[in-house]
Amino acid sequence: MKNSKETDLFKESMREKFRDEYLLTDHDHDVWSKVYQEISDSKSLQVNNKFKWYYAAAAILVFASALTVTIFVLKQNQNSSTSQIAAQTENSAPAQSPLNKDEIKQEQSASESSLNSNKKAINKTAKPADKPDFANGLKYRAEEKSIVQNLEDGSVVTLNTATDLKKENTFLNNRNVLVDGEAFFEVSSDKNNPFTVYFGQYKLVVVGTKFNVRNRRDEHYSEITVQEGIVKVYDNITADGILVTKGQQLTIPVEGNSILKQVDAENFLSWKTGKLDFRKTRLEDIALILSRTKETQITLDNNVKKCKFTGDLSGLSIEEAVQVIALTNSLKAEKTEGKIHLTGNSCE
Repeated sequence: MKNSKETDLFKESMREKFRDEYLLTDHDHDVWSKVYQEISDSKSLQVNNKFKWYYAAAAILVFASALTVTIFVLKQNQNSSTSQIAAQTENSAPAQSPLNKDEIKQEQSASESSLNSNKKAINKTAKPADKPDFANGLKYRAEEKSIVQNLEDGSVVTLNTATDLKKENTFLNNRNVLVDGEAFFEVSSDKNNPFTVYFGQYKLVVVGTKFNVRNRRDEHYSEITVQEGIVKVYDNITADGILVTKGQQLTIPVEGNSILKQVDAENFLSWKTGKLDFRKTRLEDIALILSRTKETQITLDNNVKKCKFTGDLSGLSIEEAVQVIALTNSLKAEKTEGKIHLTGNSCE
């Protein structure tokens, strides 16, 4: 009975120790240390040697149980904290639903549609506006001699022979004209209402300047020569237009690219001024101007086109003018069927 009482006393002591303290321990090594200490202190319980193994086994069993419960409690607390954090994150984050394939395609189509719309808008603004309707407008014509026409906005137009000019009735608000032939424009400045000249398939836009437009039906090109200021020409190829400044000439052939070059603008106005005063002008330009002014076709060998001439040919007949040019550049003039052809050695 003594042994039974001692055993019960030991068990009761162990239960008291583990009931409240060990199950709430946060560190496993503390549990082991306290169990070991209890075993060491069991000497005060006058236990027989043959029961020591029983007490040791009981202590180990209690330790294992306590350790298992402790780990379980810690894991429960950890899982609970993790669940709370996840719940808070889920509640704070905005709800997002995944897009299905149809929705993705729909979004892509909307983006592509917007991009295409922007491209169309850019192209639309870059292109010149459609030609106005001149059918009900006023018409002016120069037959065998040039005429000068004053317009309502203060601009002045000089028409060369065999030239037609049309303008809209509402001219002050829409300064649009159409030229078929050749005309020199002195445009009155008005920044709020640009002045637009239509010729063939092309158009020219200015605010206020002086320039010449040649657009003959029997010729295979159009020509713009600027005496003062700046003009912008749309040739149906360059969407942003071509700037032509003072002393420049733009030639737009029916086929091929436009050509911009420096010229003596005054010489290309000889049909208007009657002056033929050349300063280091290439023979190919002189031949072109004389052909227009004297109404006689003048041609050149390719190797003499870049030869230059300086002199005043105003008031001379076509034959006299050609003789002066030929003598100055050591050229030979041949006249056949009303046409004049110049030949000679290269000037290069």
